[in-house]
Amino acid sequence: MTRIWRPALLVWMGILLAGSLLPSAMGAPGGPGWHLLGYAILGALLGQRYSAGTAWLLGSGYGALVEGIQWAVRYRAAEVGDLLVNGLGVAIGLLVGRAALRFRRG
Repeated sequence: MTRIWRPALLVWMGILLAGSLLPSAMGAPGGPGWHLLGYAILGALLGQRYSAGTAWLLGSGYGALVEGIQWAVRYRAAEVGDLLVNGLGVAIGLLVGRAALRFRRG
């Protein structure tokens, strides 16, 4: 995992950013379920390298950054609810990722 961790993380962050900035008219998926899933994957990736607290701060901070960019883009809207779901998704991803690591190690 260490060899592909950084590229996987950067690709996923790019996917989250692109999906968050596509105009809704282009059919970009949205809603709390997508935020939860997307940021859970981000949390699982960050949890492979960082402590849980640091990973949560980085993932939630990235979610806040993306929401801030959406606020600046005319055709998107930044929402506090999305920000909260992003942080929850990161936390869920951390828990699932850590449980998977423990399970793999036996």
